[in-house]
Amino acid sequence: MKSIANDQIAVEMLLHAGFDKKLGHYEKCGVNLEDVNATKLLIIFNDLDHIDHLPALEFVDMVNAMPTLGAKEFIINFVKFARNEFSLSGLKLVNGYNKNEGMKTMFDLIEDKDSNFNKAEITRSIKKDFIASVGPYYNQTKGLYSIKNMERKVGYPRDIR
Repeated sequence: MKSIANDQIAVEMLLHAGFDKKLGHYEKCGVNLEDVNATKLLIIFNDLDHIDHLPALEFVDMVNAMPTLGAKEFIINFVKFARNEFSLSGLKLVNGYNKNEGMKTMFDLIEDKDSNFNKAEITRSIKKDFIASVGPYYNQTKGLYSIKNMERKVGYPRDIR
């Protein structure tokens, strides 16, 4: 798959999951359950799984690797993930994207301390619900891929599985 085609696939999956097509919509939204939630993540997971199991498994790992799940940072990371051939390998994830980070006041820093706690709690809640939804499939499928990779490395005969 080419990167441009992957960009289009990523956009279609994001729209299918219910994300707004204008990234600016999420400019000051932060982490909240309306913008990113387990239901939206599950839709994307299922869309990826229809393409291939490995990108779906990598997507679970990507979500799990993100410290916070703000909509803007999630969208940016998902598009980067798509451009990276739907692989987490070598991908540097954006964390807490905020272009005005350098313009904070003392009051903003105090507010951020509480805000960061809420971001972490909401993110944990989203991840917990998402992982609960895909966990059994993820564990079973990830195990099968691990066995297949081990067979290739060790050279087991095809009839032994």
